[in-house]
Amino acid sequence: MSITLADTNTPALESLLAERMGLVDPRIVSMVPFTEGWSMETFALTVESGTGQRSTETMIVRREPVRGLLEPYDIARECRIIEAVGRHGIPTPRVYAVESDPAVYERCFGLLEQVHGEVPEIQVMDTVDCFEGREPVRKSLADHFVRVLAQIHRIDLAAGDFDFLGQRPVGNRSALDQVEHWAQIIDAAGYRDPAVTLAVEWLRANAPQTERPALVHCDYRTGNFIARDGEIAAVLDWEMAHVGGIHEDLTFTLNPLWHSPGDDPKVCHLVERNEFLQTYQELSGYTVEENKLVYFDVLLQLKSVGIAATAVHAFTSGELTNLRLASFGYHRDTFRAMLLASLARAIGELA
Repeated sequence: MSITLADTNTPALESLLAERMGLVDPRIVSMVPFTEGWSMETFALTVESGTGQRSTETMIVRREPVRGLLEPYDIARECRIIEAVGRHGIPTPRVYAVESDPAVYERCFGLLEQVHGEVPEIQVMDTVDCFEGREPVRKSLADHFVRVLAQIHRIDLAAGDFDFLGQRPVGNRSALDQVEHWAQIIDAAGYRDPAVTLAVEWLRANAPQTERPALVHCDYRTGNFIARDGEIAAVLDWEMAHVGGIHEDLTFTLNPLWHSPGDDPKVCHLVERNEFLQTYQELSGYTVEENKLVYFDVLLQLKSVGIAATAVHAFTSGELTNLRLASFGYHRDTFRAMLLASLARAIGELA
């Protein structure tokens, strides 16, 4: 259903389409919101352009929200990452433009290519296998899913395309930088909890070494890619990407929250855990160390608490009335329990 957005300066946006994309006499036909995402505000923008026989095309607008789960937002940074990984052969949407002038669309936004295909969607602790009855699709996607992740981690950071992300952390700085980042996020959300304090102190004291820093996506799962013809046509949601250790990325993807249901759970509904890790190691050239997966699982649960706490804080601030953010009050308690369970396991196994 199309909507009219009061904060849209249609002439300014049409002018941007002409200047940045070379469209002739562009006219906005509709702006349709996507409701699936939890982070950036995302819309399908349909535009007519040309002289005589006019053509119609749809592109994607991703705009920074007023408040949300992953504050602070930086769509310009995300779009630079998308452009950079695209130059290294990672399937991503084309970035047409990034605009920060509030006169155009109130807040900073990116204008991206619409990639056609299916977004296989899974829910936390899902009871439905999203590929049930589609085994050939599952098998084909599983192969490409692991291949693309290995390809991301093999990107040569020395090429200079990612210098804007800052210096590559060495030693245990990769882990420690993330611990401090998420501790600050939780503190900014006003969430005070002894369990968080204990986890942060343990993470600081046990941060592992990262010998080969890589670009890590940190949100790589089914639901965050577009599939077409049994392959990944575009990897989405690069907000949390940074240079770090590959185990941080792997731990997110291996999170049981994304497993398929049943007695034979599959990573992200796609592939068995052992097969995933074996194939990943063969394709990436990295060796997966189980003790580092245990450590980064604690960090992962700390992140989850931070994301939930930020969502609750965004709602209670009164700036937003989105009840989906309020629901994270329940998730925050769940993630807190998972943090404690993960910490107990780590203390037992890494003592």
